[in-house]
Amino acid sequence: LLSLCLCSGTFQRVHFFDTQSALLRQVGDFYSKELPILSILLSANAIGNPLGMYKDLGLALDGLVNLNLPGAVKNVTHAFSDATSKMTGSASSFLGRVTMDTSYQEEQEQLIEHCKTSSDHLVAGVAGLAHGILGGLTSVVQQTYDGGRVDGVQGFFTGLGKGLVGTATKPVAGALDFASGVSAAVRQSTRAATALPRPLRLRRCCVGAGGALMSYSERNAIGQKYLLHLNMGDGSELFVAFEILRNAADDKLYAIISAKQAFFISGNKPLASAVLFHVPLDQLFCAEPVMMHKGESQAFYIRLVMRDDSGPDLSPSSSLPSSTTRSDSAAKRYPRVRCDSEKIARRVSQQINFAKAGHDQSLLSIPSQHIITSEIW
Repeated sequence: LLSLCLCSGTFQRVHFFDTQSALLRQVGDFYSKELPILSILLSANAIGNPLGMYKDLGLALDGLVNLNLPGAVKNVTHAFSDATSKMTGSASSFLGRVTMDTSYQEEQEQLIEHCKTSSDHLVAGVAGLAHGILGGLTSVVQQTYDGGRVDGVQGFFTGLGKGLVGTATKPVAGALDFASGVSAAVRQSTRAATALPRPLRLRRCCVGAGGALMSYSERNAIGQKYLLHLNMGDGSELFVAFEILRNAADDKLYAIISAKQAFFISGNKPLASAVLFHVPLDQLFCAEPVMMHKGESQAFYIRLVMRDDSGPDLSPSSSLPSSTTRSDSAAKRYPRVRCDSEKIARRVSQQINFAKAGHDQSLLSIPSQHIITSEIW
């Protein structure tokens, strides 16, 4: 039995079979939840984020136990560089506010605003040092001129005081910016020790027929990726199916079906610029497979039966596939799309009708936020 009692909570483990480092992490996680104020204070950048250093050193100790010396060295380096970067960054930000120069503070923040890689942090540190030295050299002249221009004689003397303060504080703030940038660059280069592994496959399509969880399908994952590209990342639009209608080297056609619409796309990749036309499901009546004879050969199509006064955008400016009908009224009411086989035409027609049925059912359902419960009455 392991039992620790500190302040308001008691940490207990019975019949535990963990390593020392794992137990220390569990104790830290437990009391960080029990004592949120202490957790906030220990996470403060001004004192170097001791809680983050504790976690990094715990990972380093775990690496030593598992004889992973390079990982342990990286975690120790990350712990101290992270603490140094946060402390010097906080001190620099404080001195920037002491200067009472808003333009200097904005420029100081812009230097580190978009830093992501180690080289970005290093360049920002050097730029911060130069910015601080230049600001200190020109502080008296610039602040005095600005103050006198805005507030006259009173502003002149106010600006002179601000300039004298900036002459002393801006170079120090620049030096701290440089130290913070170098430390952040070291921290960023050692983050790989705890970085998550790269994904081995695309994000799965989670919602299937009836809302059930589907087994993983690479084709559905690819289709969902393309759908999110076409609808500008709208995750509320549920993916239904992704099909290859025609697969010739010089004649490729794809169908992406969602709970709101169906896209028909040509080219090697289903991109927004290659969309031939799309059919909103609220304008569709049904889809049906049809077979047409061309001499002695047969051609298989998906015929989309549209509602009255609706239809996909089949204007002459659209680059339609050769198989799509072009007659004015018939093309708008009954557009057709050619497929490689009857099997594909039947399967895709069934998927479009399934999506259409789900769409119509959702229109007849009452949204949960509009349901009036008995408590309101």
